[in-house]
Amino acid sequence: MNKTIEYDRVGFPMVWVNCLKGYVHLLPVTKIQFEYFLWDTPASTLDQAWLEHMYKYNERITPKKINNRNYWRAFMSGIAPAEAEKFAAWSGGSDENIQYSLPTDVEWRDAYNEMLLSPSIPPDEFEDNSGRISPRVLLLLRRLYDEVKHETLADQMLFDGGVLEWVQATSSTNGCDYAAHGQTSRAWSYSGNYLIRPFPVRSLPKGPEDDEHRTGTNGFRLLRRSLKQS
Repeated sequence: MNKTIEYDRVGFPMVWVNCLKGYVHLLPVTKIQFEYFLWDTPASTLDQAWLEHMYKYNERITPKKINNRNYWRAFMSGIAPAEAEKFAAWSGGSDENIQYSLPTDVEWRDAYNEMLLSPSIPPDEFEDNSGRISPRVLLLLRRLYDEVKHETLADQMLFDGGVLEWVQATSSTNGCDYAAHGQTSRAWSYSGNYLIRPFPVRSLPKGPEDDEHRTGTNGFRLLRRSLKQS
């Protein structure tokens, strides 16, 4: 098995980032992943009504319909940091040796810079004999690989051209707890050049229908680390 690739709880690939000593999601978290989370946590305040409200920001699309003019609809967006943190907590499951978290702004930037120096990964390399990756996920990866530029692994991972990604802000980010990194596709909703520079966010949503403080282009990806002492 390719040790540079791992899979999250629902079978989406994560790529080893040497400078972080951990794995980072190959793509921003998708609607498919978030739907698994909601199905598994029926008592959560994040329910079907909440999900349908989120889809007003960015409509759902099936993998087979993805092209270079709509691929961002595969990703979960409009989400608040606290909601992303709930997904992160769920992603670790019962394994106390694994931690999922939003990366810090520095970690996101370091991962991006490292991936700029790596070639893209053909989708077939994500196939796993253990069955951890589903045909639907492979189809999504193949469609994105065919439709979106991927000169480097950073391109393929859509650090640029995906969503504005929530990150944990360091003390250098104007005293904010969270910031946004990345850059959306200009064909979707060009949101400025925040690819490297953190974009501090001071007013966060207070609840599922707090549209005044939600940004439809904001999503996230997670960092996975082992807590075992090596």
